[in-house]
Amino acid sequence: MRWIAVIGLMWLCYIEGLAQDSSMYYTYGTKLQEGFTDIIFDGENYYAIGNSTNQINNSSDVYLVKLDTNFQIVWSKYYDIGGDERGQKIIKTIDENLVLLANTNVNYNSSYDIYILNLDTSGNIIWDNYYGGADWDLGNDLVENNNGFLIVGETFSFGNGDLDGYLLQLGFNGELLMDSTFGGIKSDKFSSIIKTQNGYVIAGSTTEENSDSLSATILNLSPTLDLIFLKTYGGLNDDHFNSIAQTTDLGYIAVGYSQSYGYGDKDIYYVKVDNNGNQIYDQVLGINTTGDNKDDEAMHVVATSNNEYLVTGYTKTFGIGEGDIFGTLAESSGISKSTSSTYGAYENEIGYKILPYKNEGFLVAGFTESYGQGKSDAIIVRRDSTKSSLGAIKLQTNYLDTSFTSLTQIEQISLVNNLINLYPNPVHNLLNIEFSNLSVEPKRIDIYNSLGQLINSQNISRSIDCNFLNKGIYYLRFFDRSNGLIQTNKIVIE
Repeated sequence: MRWIAVIGLMWLCYIEGLAQDSSMYYTYGTKLQEGFTDIIFDGENYYAIGNSTNQINNSSDVYLVKLDTNFQIVWSKYYDIGGDERGQKIIKTIDENLVLLANTNVNYNSSYDIYILNLDTSGNIIWDNYYGGADWDLGNDLVENNNGFLIVGETFSFGNGDLDGYLLQLGFNGELLMDSTFGGIKSDKFSSIIKTQNGYVIAGSTTEENSDSLSATILNLSPTLDLIFLKTYGGLNDDHFNSIAQTTDLGYIAVGYSQSYGYGDKDIYYVKVDNNGNQIYDQVLGINTTGDNKDDEAMHVVATSNNEYLVTGYTKTFGIGEGDIFGTLAESSGISKSTSSTYGAYENEIGYKILPYKNEGFLVAGFTESYGQGKSDAIIVRRDSTKSSLGAIKLQTNYLDTSFTSLTQIEQISLVNNLINLYPNPVHNLLNIEFSNLSVEPKRIDIYNSLGQLINSQNISRSIDCNFLNKGIYYLRFFDRSNGLIQTNKIVIE
């Protein structure tokens, strides 16, 4: 049985300065590993996709969460077809359904295929299918078009080289209409695709002739998928684009990493081009002048209506942790504003997707090892405004146990199946407790009200006299002798 994911920690921080700005951290997960790789907003709700560790076999399942505008869980779903499934991207279609892009090794134990799921807005599967050959094939991004869904990724199974860029056109029911590869005899990959007025623009990397290094690449395809232009960018070492966005001047901003410039192993790489792919400027961030090589990488970019763009990723040069999420608001000239900020503590954090938030802020979805209740948790960072000067960031932390404040988040949570039964429920006076095949011995019961406040703690027994409780909803948490949580149950006092 899978756990129902809950918010395990909120970290409230503010920035000390003339104009105060606030950031809120929301984490979602279990005691194992979760992370978000993408998030979208449909005007009413957020949908976030990522990965969650399966408790039974320790493989990865696709993890999908629907959130309200307060970032509380409406519902969460897990998708497992028997292999290691990893969620990548999510889109909402014209007919208001959801399409998830994932990867799975269900066919070949050590190799992956592209896995697509078409869902209704309640998370129920309409159809799903996987695509690829006998070797590794990965999907990295997708868009909807008039024929169905266009997917970009990378393939070891097909093409000319060691690794080729991979393009697949699916129909609206998941049928494979066309697939093609791009590249020479070495490595090429597609990481990002956007739909434009003139077709499609793809970003990634390619290995050029007479070179062993990757060059960052932008391709423009016509609506019929004919090549309009292909341009490369970077220096003598590896350079790669993870994401691309169209700007208000109908040009493009691409972001990723560069190993050709700077002092780090990887440095954040921005390139602005016109609508023909001609470079206007490039910029490298993350340079460590001490010579202590550290990685910094941009994972996603989105252009705003103000001729600016938002970028997220991770940095090991700045911040306080092994790797921190960064969020940057940059001008169209490419000069990064003083509103850049890092988010994290002493472990690793990565931001994979950034969205504008209200008028002046942004949201970042990713994963954290520093916060939450698991080895890693899915995280959303909310920053309310980017219009204040940051300088040094001062953090005011408030650890709030919100695990029991939303009835939609917790109906029942169990670590060892539902082995503790409570009856009658609803209850007036005496609540009976029944244990079934427990492998650990319960020792303590904690009782919380619907606000998440601890009301009572008592040693385990076969019944509880509930006369001391007012009418309402309560949550009972059962702990073993080592204070490990066994199970949580909801009860109603009438």
